[in-house]
Order: sequence, then C-alpha cells, then structure tokens
Amino acid sequence: MTSATLSLPARITSFPVVLRPFAPADAPRVTELCGDWEIAQMTAVIPHPYLPGMAEAWFATHAQERDAGTAWNYAITHERWSTLRRTP
Repeated sequence: MTSATLSLPARITSFPVVLRPFAPADAPRVTELCGDWEIAQMTAVIPHPYLPGMAEAWFATHAQERDAGTAWNYAITHERWSTLRRTP
C-alpha cells in the first residue's frame, strides 16, 4: 500500500441503493445468503458450507481492512428497507 491511503465514506447512497457498513443484526441474513449454494458457487471467496459464526468473524475484519486501505465491505440495501436482500 502506498503512503496515500484511499478514504471512502462509511455510507454511500445513490437512490434507491444504499451501501452501508454491515451490522451485527445482518449476520443471520448473511449466513442464510452465503449458505445458499446458488450464491456461493458464483464467488471465489465464499466458503461452502457457510457455518454459523462465519459472518460475525468476517464482520470483525472490516474495520482493520478499511483502516489499512485494503478492503471496503458494504452491505447493499434499498432505501426503503435496510435489510440485505437477494435479487431474483
């Protein structure tokens, strides 16, 4: 990483899409979505099976990665609801 670290906002809104930090309340939904083989098979980094506790462990890495400038993880939501949604 260079000495100039990129800084992104914690929340990004482009109506109707809202990108926001993951919250502890998101863990059950992340576990459900990541545990779905149809979703997991389309990624290179989601382990399958996705076990309870994995979402919380992943969330715990976000602040350090953001501070180091190595990753910015956002929950993708809609302005009308704050929960994570699976698109059809």
